[in-house]
Formats: sequence, C-alpha cells, structure tokens
Amino acid sequence: RLNKVKAIVDEAYKITHANGKILTAAVFPYPEMADHMVRQRWDKWNIDAVLPMIYNVFYNEEIDWIGYATQQGVNDLKGKNTELHTGIYVPGMTPEQLQEAIHQSISNGAKGVSFFDGPAITEEQWQVIRASQNPQ
Repeated sequence: RLNKVKAIVDEAYKITHANGKILTAAVFPYPEMADHMVRQRWDKWNIDAVLPMIYNVFYNEEIDWIGYATQQGVNDLKGKNTELHTGIYVPGMTPEQLQEAIHQSISNGAKGVSFFDGPAITEEQWQVIRASQNPQ
C-alpha cells in the first residue's frame, strides 16, 4: 500500500506540474503516525505542500501536541521542497487555545496554518485568525 499510494501521488505531481498547478494534500498528523494509521508515508511523496490534520482533540492530546506533531513533520521533510501548513481543527477551541495552536504551529516550523471546519468557526475565533496574519 505504501508504494501504491506513493506512485499515485508521484503521478499526480507530474500531471499537476505539467498543467502549471501545485499539488497539495491533507494528510494524517506526521509521517510515522500516518504510516501506522493508514499506511501513508507522506514525507516520501513528490508533493508541493502538505496540510497535516493535527487535530489534537481527535487523539485526546493537549494544545502543545500540535507543536510536537508539527515539528515531527517538519523534521521528516528536511531537505525536501515540500511546505508544511499545520491543519487545526477549530470547533471547540477557545480563542486562547486557538491562538496557542497557531503559535505552536508556526514556532515549530510550519510555513502556515490551515483551519478545518470553517462553517463552525465563531466570530471570536475569526478575530484570532485575522490577528495571527499580522503579528505584532
């Protein structure tokens, strides 16, 4: 399965680049965990950017785990031309937790952050997201 998934992604990479596009994927939290859970070793793929779904609440983890998982992915991608944008599951987070999740992501090497379950994001959470785009 690992080799089949890699072959499909590598072929998709060729097709997207031949058409002037980039290839991205939402993936499981970090390569080792993804390998054990769903047999995907995404640090070996030819891909432009990954958006690992680092949903701490899905794994009964605290906010600091977002930083840990981000750093694991960033370390596994060293030497590759692949960006990592941490995926944060926003529902249920307080504005303070969301702010900390963004901080954990960026301070541990993420190029950016993606937010999952947009329709459930509150106005207070949107304010935190907007403020994170222009840090003081």
